[in-house]
Amino acid sequence: MVTNNGYSQNFQVAPIEGNFKFQLKIWIIGSVFLIILLSMLSLVLIFTETRTTNFFIKGIFTLFLIIIVSFGGMWAMIGLIHLFYSPRLYTVGAKGIIVKRLIGNVCIHYSEIQRTAIIDSMPIWWVLGATLLFEIGTGPVSTFVTRSEKLLLIETSKRKYYLSPLKPDEMLDTILRYLKENKKSNVKEV
Repeated sequence: MVTNNGYSQNFQVAPIEGNFKFQLKIWIIGSVFLIILLSMLSLVLIFTETRTTNFFIKGIFTLFLIIIVSFGGMWAMIGLIHLFYSPRLYTVGAKGIIVKRLIGNVCIHYSEIQRTAIIDSMPIWWVLGATLLFEIGTGPVSTFVTRSEKLLLIETSKRKYYLSPLKPDEMLDTILRYLKENKKSNVKEV
């Protein structure tokens, strides 16, 4: 918890850990392997097909540019998406829960909440993206997470939200307190 001013409480986002770190390492190792493999194949092709040193140097320069532009561009895009759309802070206030991001904060209004729970873990394939369109058989899902364990699930009439606060128990207690104050008695805690 960061602050408590009587109207809202801020909750820190959990650090990147667990399956997120594992998948990031796999992506980096896979990219390095692909770069090395493509470089070796391209160098063999360039070396066997060129007859002069000038063509060989041009071929290596072209190969270098292709690798830097393609993989550098891919990692730059992944980094920018993560920077702009990953959660920075969760705020539980008078009107609802706000997921603060650099671009486009998300508000979950108390009037829409039907159920809240703490989930022990989620499948590994979920951690690749910040937003999922559908959870199989249940409808739209949004994930604003930095880990895959100890998540806060908030179900509304329209969608499910998964959040990864540093202290999910405290955040759940605060949400339930606000819901009781707003006389929202049909919310279930699991």
